[in-house]
Amino acid sequence: MHMAALTRVRGWRPTLRAVAALLLAGVRALVFSSLWIAASVAALTAGCTALLGLEPDPGAALLLFCSTLFIYAFDHQLDARAPGAAPSPARAVVLHPASVALTVAAGLATLALVARADLATRLVFGAYAGSGVLYGLPCIPQRGPSGLRWLRLKDIPYTKGFVVSAAIAIGAVGIPAARASAAIAPLHLAGAGLLAFTLIVINTHLFDVPDLEEDRRCGVRTLASRLGLPGLRRLSGAAALFGALVACLTWTAAPAASVGFVVGLGASWAFALAVTARTPRLVYGTVLEALMGAPALMTALQVA
Repeated sequence: MHMAALTRVRGWRPTLRAVAALLLAGVRALVFSSLWIAASVAALTAGCTALLGLEPDPGAALLLFCSTLFIYAFDHQLDARAPGAAPSPARAVVLHPASVALTVAAGLATLALVARADLATRLVFGAYAGSGVLYGLPCIPQRGPSGLRWLRLKDIPYTKGFVVSAAIAIGAVGIPAARASAAIAPLHLAGAGLLAFTLIVINTHLFDVPDLEEDRRCGVRTLASRLGLPGLRRLSGAAALFGALVACLTWTAAPAASVGFVVGLGASWAFALAVTARTPRLVYGTVLEALMGAPALMTALQVA
């Protein structure tokens, strides 16, 4: 009996390995194609819409989904085609013809949505998308010993995480507000923007942890390479506490969404305490981005 059971278990192992490999390939495709971050930003937009006390706005979430997908995928396309880019699973996904087609489709969908939007939405979208696109394009001239060269916003020391966080916060909060017919109190709008920015800035800087040692060897200056993981853990804790205090400003209008932001901030801090520099990059991509959906999830649970 024992040998028969053991034989059955051994017989299942190849199937389990195949299923695990298939799941891993699926997760890699979602994360490295930028679909996962696009869905997470769309969920964050839905949470910010609830936080502002507005009715659900699928149009705002769709615009953020398509534009985020295009901006991130376009940036990854540029990085993957840069001279000296090393082969990797991420690069293989980015350079796949399906990813290229997805990038083009996301760009066309974004143009169509913006063309149909009102002027206020277009202005906010310009501030959000403009900083997002410039983030990955050489647009800042710098003259050095070897002559003139062009830097990207992401090349400026210590600014990358803040630029990305500010751009996403502008889009996630500003676009629902611009599309709303009801007036929003400036203090409430500022509180929602600060909450979104704080949640994103923690996660964005934690994303640099897997590259911490390589960035130090190459002289790339990020907060992760400057502070190290212990410093980032302290910074994440301080930011999470600050966000919890800011959530008090938005509590009366949307308690569930406010709680969702506090949950997301606390979970991000817990993630910072749990991970190490050896934690696989894919774990960062799946978990940290998913935490942006905590406000929308808490709001959905309240409605249910």
